[in-house]
Amino acid sequence: MLSNEVGNRGFECFRTDTYPEFINDLESSTNWDSGKFRFGIQQKKEFLSDCVSCAKTSIHRFFEERKLDWEQIDLVITSQNPSGFNSIFKKEAGLKNEIIEINGNGNFYSAGMLFSLNKVFYTQRFTQAKNILFVTVGAGITVSLSLYKN
Repeated sequence: MLSNEVGNRGFECFRTDTYPEFINDLESSTNWDSGKFRFGIQQKKEFLSDCVSCAKTSIHRFFEERKLDWEQIDLVITSQNPSGFNSIFKKEAGLKNEIIEINGNGNFYSAGMLFSLNKVFYTQRFTQAKNILFVTVGAGITVSLSLYKN
């Protein structure tokens, strides 16, 4: 539930960047075949590394605008997509336990953020984190960021 609360708790700022130069990295289609709809996804091999690169660029801009750095972020919750994003992003950003990873459960696509949030929402890990960075990455490539303050 979103509400207007007195104090400095909740979502504080947002940023969304689209990188149209990567628009063809991920394409989906729906076809009628033998009386059934078939949904297909074609993903270029560069899609994963392009997503990581775009996320890093967007976060850098976000941090510059808000005068933040990684030391101020206690927890990172991501969309879990594309598959393998968290592992590479975590390594390249130099993160340790700050990032939420859900492994071995297939590809969550747009529902990954909810699975990540559910994993920590009712735990001490979420409630003790002062600054939580939400990162979603998707087709386009589009990167959306938000900062949540406890």
